[in-house]
Amino acid sequence: MKIIVHIGTEKTGTTSLQIWMHENERALVRAGIWYRSTLGRTVNSWASVYAAGVSAGPEMLHIAGVHDEDGLDDFRQTVAADFRAEFKKAMKSGCSAFVIRSEHLHSRITTDQQLERLRSLWTGFDVREERILFLRPQADLARSLQSTAARSGGEVSQKRYLKTANGPYFEYFDIYNRWKRGFSNALKVVPYKRHHSTVEWFCNHVGIDRNKFNDPEQRQNAALDVSAVAILNAINT
Repeated sequence: MKIIVHIGTEKTGTTSLQIWMHENERALVRAGIWYRSTLGRTVNSWASVYAAGVSAGPEMLHIAGVHDEDGLDDFRQTVAADFRAEFKKAMKSGCSAFVIRSEHLHSRITTDQQLERLRSLWTGFDVREERILFLRPQADLARSLQSTAARSGGEVSQKRYLKTANGPYFEYFDIYNRWKRGFSNALKVVPYKRHHSTVEWFCNHVGIDRNKFNDPEQRQNAALDVSAVAILNAINT
């Protein structure tokens, strides 16, 4: 079986894809594609907590119900056991691909050790691994993040923009090298500006007809224009 790990990055149609896959889980199984359920619905955020532990951040730990080191150990044991049981079920179903996807993998898994811990979930199974990394220009990503901040009540400014844009979050070479290390042939980089519909790209990639599935896709997290951001800045300050 092939394991497809969709890393993100954030702001590359990931929300639309996760909603589409969640809404079509049963139909996808009939098409030979298993979309995991033991790593947290609908976003698979538990994958990042399992791999990164406390480094995933307090918000992610809270989502996973982890409050201390003992809780983290228990969480990891439960996730590992549930994942292996689900993977066996997927293999028994005759599916040819098992999909794990979360944009948080891009931002939360920052070391080789964390990546290897994630991969330990399927150690011992006969699998082929494929990693998919959508990238968009860092300036576009930073603008989209600021748009999201404005919608949630934060102030958008040049100072905040530059502070955000200069973080490790945007070090694409580091992200690329980390995820391809030892698996150069298994990492597929997709330029988001050429494939604005992540759902369409995924369907073409795995060889399924999108028209045969429910299509709840609406543009998620649409960016605000400059005028809208200015209005929200005035309201929020």
